Amino acid sequence: MSPSVPVHEIAVRVVKPGRDEVFVRRRAAFIEKLKSQRGVGADRELESFFALPAPDERPVFIGMTTYESLAAVQKVQMNPLVMLKFLPFFMTMDLKAYGFYEQTSGPPLDLATLATAPGELLHVAVRRVAPGQQEAHEAARARFYELLMARDGVGPHIELKAVKGNGDIQGVVAGLTVYRSDEAMASAYEALSEHEAFLAYVSTFETLASQFARPLAAG
Repeated sequence: MSPSVPVHEIAVRVVKPGRDEVFVRRRAAFIEKLKSQRGVGADRELESFFALPAPDERPVFIGMTTYESLAAVQKVQMNPLVMLKFLPFFMTMDLKAYGFYEQTSGPPLDLATLATAPGELLHVAVRRVAPGQQEAHEAARARFYELLMARDGVGPHIELKAVKGNGDIQGVVAGLTVYRSDEAMASAYEALSEHEAFLAYVSTFETLASQFARPLAAG
């Protein structure tokens, strides 16, 4: 990828037992320092309320941050003042999924306005496409999302691919889907969860995180 292309951090965090209050406090301190850095754009925080394929046993929060480039990410990560705020925050969580992503399809991603209307929620899905299944995955994804986007109260949908992470990023992609309301999400789930197109789609990847979440803040 070009070093000047914006990248988006997606961190799906599971709060450690008994650390709820300190998680919130340390998160606020870290985000305040992070947003003061050059090259850091919009930052969003969401709370997951429903997960697939099984419910989460502990609270899950999703942090998303836009950076002007991968070079900006690297500079921030090398800043000791940022790390002094990040490390205590990191001690309050376990990571379910984490990475930096480049957008590959959908309308231009603007975290500051994504799923900000009253009642809107966001589905954050992080997936690892099975080896040798890329073409099948893309065809099945296109077919499924054509059906999903045709439903009332659903969209936009944005696709991204991992360009940096804390482990193997081979085949890792992410999808962000806006639902206008709980009712729109429930209706789509009921109509499509057993549809042949959905079953064909999910057979092409491993789910790393699939979270339906409500925004807490925009920035």
